[in-house]
Amino acid sequence: MNQKKLYRNISQVFLNISILSILILLAGCAMRITPKPSKNVYIEKDYAVLDLPDVRIKVRAQHWGYEPQSLSNYFTPFYIEFLNKCDNAITLSRDSFVLIDDNREQYIPVDTEDVSKMFFGYDFKENRYILPNYVIVADSSQLSDMDYKIRQELFYMDEKMKREFEEKIEGYRNIKQKSFQFGKLYPNAIQKGFLFFPEISDDAKALELKYKKHTIYFSIGK
Repeated sequence: MNQKKLYRNISQVFLNISILSILILLAGCAMRITPKPSKNVYIEKDYAVLDLPDVRIKVRAQHWGYEPQSLSNYFTPFYIEFLNKCDNAITLSRDSFVLIDDNREQYIPVDTEDVSKMFFGYDFKENRYILPNYVIVADSSQLSDMDYKIRQELFYMDEKMKREFEEKIEGYRNIKQKSFQFGKLYPNAIQKGFLFFPEISDDAKALELKYKKHTIYFSIGK
């Protein structure tokens, strides 16, 4: 093993250790939001369940484990399952749900399109998402007139950009497909998905999730 390769391997080991240390630190500092039983609310597999004559709501704070991976750093995701037990369709809107912390600060779910615009870049003047311009080099022989080293570096950069672009597309798709869809909910139908609330204040110790006149309580721990 030559000296340059040894140096790269050692650097990679230190990089992996640093990343692992950061992840452990973040996990230790992560906010834990735990549901509490109360009137009309019971706990089932980490979910708070509000069971009413006309609807049943299952909800919990849930880490976002998809692309974009950093979403939970900027929002507080809640996963909700909503069953319409009525004989008629009901309409759900974003303001059907609201979080209030123990300091009485209020949080309204953020529109999924606004979440996407924050993560993927949006040109409001042109009214379009900003996508990178790049050339995917499938075969380095296409650049045979260049120096071999330049070919390899250019090929690497193009592949790197390609992966980043694909991650953006996957992230955009995840936010759209996995979010809670507001609108009309038909009889005996279930709607489920993520609600993206703004980041909860660091000094909050409890939360109330409001649905009409009903309240689901959560405690916050570190």
